[in-house]
Amino acid sequence: LGVSRVLGSRSVTSGTTPLKEGALSQVRRALDKQIIGHEQGKEALLLALVAQEHVYIEGPPGVAKTMLAETVANATGLSFFFYQMHRDTKLHELIGDAVIVKEPQPTGGELIRSLTRPGGILTAELCVLDDISRAPGEALNILLRLLNERQYCGPSSGGETWDLCLRTAIATSNPSDPGSRYYTEPLDPANLDRFALQLKED
Repeated sequence: LGVSRVLGSRSVTSGTTPLKEGALSQVRRALDKQIIGHEQGKEALLLALVAQEHVYIEGPPGVAKTMLAETVANATGLSFFFYQMHRDTKLHELIGDAVIVKEPQPTGGELIRSLTRPGGILTAELCVLDDISRAPGEALNILLRLLNERQYCGPSSGGETWDLCLRTAIATSNPSDPGSRYYTEPLDPANLDRFALQLKED
């Protein structure tokens, strides 16, 4: 499949929705209809859906990275979240809106807390993260931890641990080769390990 690294096996997160019968054939037909060639990329994406793993696709602009990801997302029938990363990406754009809650106290007064109304990656079964390497470190670190653990627990969750229904994440990036005219700062190798399937499209 042209995959540069495959991680060891691990248990599948409970709560993910099984693919409907014939879903993989439907995804393959949609890919073949929309995109000519790219056989390795198509097979890697189908494998990711079956294995419930994440995919990292690297390549210059114009090689159908985003189209591959979007076609899969639309054809699966799963709920999906698409986000175009940028240098000013904020965490709440990825996990949902922050809301202010006022709680009356027995002794009088109010306790004001900031909570998150779950959205984005917290509620999606499949997510497409376009140009992931453009995201700032603060948002990227939490995002990659979510991909790895498939759980969210933070100040915004009120101390609760939320299990994600996330099945697969598909991330795209421009080349990390310094010699490329489209060079993008590469992800740290430790961060790349969140993606069981990694491939380059030319």
